[in-house]
Amino acid sequence: MDCPYCQSKKITVLSRKTGLGSQQYRCRDCDKQFNDRTGTKLNFLEYPTEVVMIAVHYYYRFKVSFDDVVELMMMRGFHLSHQTVHNWVHTFGDDLGLKLRQRRHGNSGKKWHVDATYLRIEGRWCYLYRAIDKEGNRSPVTYPRPQTRTQTTTSTSTQ
Repeated sequence: MDCPYCQSKKITVLSRKTGLGSQQYRCRDCDKQFNDRTGTKLNFLEYPTEVVMIAVHYYYRFKVSFDDVVELMMMRGFHLSHQTVHNWVHTFGDDLGLKLRQRRHGNSGKKWHVDATYLRIEGRWCYLYRAIDKEGNRSPVTYPRPQTRTQTTTSTSTQ
């Protein structure tokens, strides 16, 4: 492990741990203390990493509200506010979402449903399709390009 402040390799492992159980270190060059979480998004959290990741996972996996996640975490013995879960989701959600998406890539179910909506994009009306399998995973869908007025007139006049 390198020092996050001066990138020195002269590190001393201290005998004490943080309140959350992370090992503490001291750099012999810059004389600064740090732990495993220093320099990460998890550095100033008051909860263990596992608790944060479970709460964010509940929010994305089960598609529930922040209050529902708070209730699920209360069943596990952790008292959180919905604002805390909201902050965690916005801080760690993208990273966790990308990891979950990579893990399930190509694993869509055999049954899936398509939802279509008609919306305006850059002044043109287009269909937007979304396919969801029975587990709630988005399936890969190709979106048709909207035809412009010149494309439709040339294609009908050439026939």
